[in-house]
Formats: sequence, structure tokens, C-alpha cells
Amino acid sequence: MSTMLLNKLRGKIVTVFTKPINRDFKAEDDAVKAKGAAGKYPEQLYHYFVGVLEEVDDWGFILRQATTGLESFFFKDQVVAVCQEAILDPDDPIDRKTIEKMNAAASQPAKPKGEPSKTTVNATAIQDMLKNLNNQFGTKR
Repeated sequence: MSTMLLNKLRGKIVTVFTKPINRDFKAEDDAVKAKGAAGKYPEQLYHYFVGVLEEVDDWGFILRQATTGLESFFFKDQVVAVCQEAILDPDDPIDRKTIEKMNAAASQPAKPKGEPSKTTVNATAIQDMLKNLNNQFGTKR
């Protein structure tokens, strides 16, 4: 992974995709273990893998976590992709429609057993988090 290319994403809100890690976030969530419910998963993933790319060197990079403000270091050889995130403005009519579609898709009832399950996500909460980061760090779309 190129340091020069990663530097293009410095100061931007990104999601980091890594090789598999030895931590099972679903297993750590008591609600998921007890009921098979969504619990806090996948919110835990947002803590660790969504944030502002702050520093880059030859070994890896530092990501300031979007939800906690804490910093995480990722070794470049363990990263598959770093993707810039769009920030949707609920006051913009076009963005509002996109947010409404995301919320509608996230609120669909669970599929019956035997079909692949789909994790639901609270799109509004994610957009609020990204907007807050945008305000904190002054990032642009």
C-alpha cells in the first residue's frame, strides 16, 4: 500500500477494511449471544474502523475513531482498502432522500430462517456521526 496514495486521504473520513482479525465482535455482544439479535453489533465496528485518517508513515497509519475520538494504528500490510466516506446533509433535499432510502432499507423485517440474514444499520446515526466529524475536523465532501 502506497504511503503517497494514503496521504491523499489524510484529514478525510474513511472506512478501513482489514484482513481478518482475531477478535469476534459478534461473540463479544451479549445480546447477539443470548438472542441472536443485532445487539450492539455492528456498532462496535464503527468504533474501530471508521474515522479520520490522521498520520501516515512507511509502516501504517493512525485513524482517529469517529465515535470515541480515540486513535488506532493500522499496519499497512494488514489493510485491504481505505475508502473515503460521503457525508450526507439531512438539510439538503437530495441527500435527505438518500438518507430516507437508507433508513427504509435498514428497517426492513428480518428474512425468514434459511435465507441469508442482513444486518440492519441505523443510517441516521451514522450520518450524524459523520456530520459531527466533519464539524470537528473541517473535512470536505
